[in-house]
Amino acid sequence: MHNPKGCWKECVAATLALFCATGLNVNAFSVYIPYLKELLELTHIQSSNFITVRSLFALGSIFIIKFYYEKLEVRFGFTLAIVFAAASAVLYSFARSFEGLCIAAAVSGLAYGLGGMYPAAILIHRWFPNHEGLAMGICAAGTGFAITVGAPVLTALTENLGLHTALRLEAGFILLCAIAAFFLIRNYPAGALHPHIARHAKQQPIRINAMFIAVVFIGVLGVTGFASISIHYSTEGYDAYRVSLIISAVGLALTIGKFMMGEVLDLWGAIKTNWLFFSMAILGAILFTFGNTIGFIPSVIAACLFGAGDSVATVGLTAYAKDLSTLEDYAATQQQYQLGFKLGGLLSGSVPGLIANYTGTYRGFYLLVAVVTVISTVVIQRSYLRRSKEHVVS
Repeated sequence: MHNPKGCWKECVAATLALFCATGLNVNAFSVYIPYLKELLELTHIQSSNFITVRSLFALGSIFIIKFYYEKLEVRFGFTLAIVFAAASAVLYSFARSFEGLCIAAAVSGLAYGLGGMYPAAILIHRWFPNHEGLAMGICAAGTGFAITVGAPVLTALTENLGLHTALRLEAGFILLCAIAAFFLIRNYPAGALHPHIARHAKQQPIRINAMFIAVVFIGVLGVTGFASISIHYSTEGYDAYRVSLIISAVGLALTIGKFMMGEVLDLWGAIKTNWLFFSMAILGAILFTFGNTIGFIPSVIAACLFGAGDSVATVGLTAYAKDLSTLEDYAATQQQYQLGFKLGGLLSGSVPGLIANYTGTYRGFYLLVAVVTVISTVVIQRSYLRRSKEHVVS
C-alpha cells in the first residue's frame, strides 16, 4: 500500500507545529530561565516551581485532548495550540513577578499539552501507512531543531535587545508559523474513510501498571531533566554563551536522534533500538552529575548523548503506543502515554530546585534521572519481550 499523495506536506506541517508548540515553547525556552531567575530574583525552588505550573497545565490538557481533537480536528486544534504558544511568550515578556510567570507558564502548558506528540502522531498515522516511524522521526526532530537554532538566536537576541524584546519577537514568529501550519494541514487524505470507530471509542480508564510507571519516569527524563540543563550549567559557572552552546548541542543531537530513531525502529525493531537510545540517555545523565569538573568539551559530549537518548520521550513513546495497543485503542493508548509522560514532568518539577537548594548544585538531580531511566529501560524491554513471546505462542 502506497502513501497517499501529499503525505510529505503533512509531515512538514506536523514538523512546523511541533517546532513551535514544543520546540520553541518548551525546549528552547530553557535558555530564558537563567535570565528570568536573575531579573526577577527567583530562588532555586521558584525557578523550578513555575515550570511545575507549566507541567500541571500540560497534564490537565491531556485529560481533555481526545475530546478537543474530536471536536476541532487536527487542523484547527493544532493551529490553536501554536497560537497558545505565541500568547505564552507575550505573557512571559510582561511578567514582572513570580505570579506573572506562573500565568504565562499555564498558557505555555496548554500549548505543550494540546500541541505535542498526540496530534502529530494521529496526523502521521493517517497519512503514512508505510514508513510511519521515519515520518514520525522527521516531524519529531522539529523540536530538537528548535533548540539547535533557537538557543543561540534567542540568547543573542536577549543579550543584545533584552529579554522582553526577544520574547515578543519570538511570539510574532510563532504566530506566522501558526498561519502557515493552518494552510498546510489536512485532516485526512483525499478519499480516505474516516475511522469513526477509533474516534468515538469508549474512554478507557487509566491503567496504572508497570508500563505506565515507566512512562512517568520517562517524563522525569524528557520534561524536567531537559528543562533543567541550562540552569544546571549556569549554576556550575558557565557563562550564557557556553550554556547556549550546550543547549544547542542537546538540540542538534535530539534532532539527529529523533530522525535516526524513527528510521532505526523501522529497520531494527523496538528492542534493539531501545537499548541504543536508553543507553545514551543514561550515560548522558551520569556525565551531567560531574558538572563542570570534567571540562566544557566533555559537558558538550554529555549533552549530545543526553539529547540523542531523549528521543525515547517523543518518537519512542509514539512507537510504544502503536506497538503495544490495538487499532481500536491506539488513540486512547497515545493519550494515556502522554498523560503518564506529563505526570512525570509534574511530579518531578520541583525536585531539581529542592535538591539545588540543599546541595547548591543540580548534580544530585541528574543522578536521580539516570536511576529512573534505568528502571524505565528494564520495564519497557520486558514489555516487548513478553509481547514477542505472546506472538510466538499465538
